[in-house]
Amino acid sequence: MSDNILELEGVMSIAKAEALHHQLEEMFRKAEDVEIVTKNLERIDTSILQSLTAFVRDLRGAGAKVTWDEQSEVFSSAVEILGLKHHLDV
Repeated sequence: MSDNILELEGVMSIAKAEALHHQLEEMFRKAEDVEIVTKNLERIDTSILQSLTAFVRDLRGAGAKVTWDEQSEVFSSAVEILGLKHHLDV
């Protein structure tokens, strides 16, 4: 997997939020475009979506962009319910 691809899979709960935060920090330091894949995501907590929203905002502010490839229905539904489509550029 490329350093610029983040694959979210399985259950992304608050228990994984700290590890994801560190991964997003590393990706942000590079200030390069990032692709996020959620095709194998089974569940996603609001805490993870909050981290992703901040990451997208900050990366955008640094002049890079996030693209979303192969979104799962779980991810799409969560983003829609929470009203984050615009914030995540989905």
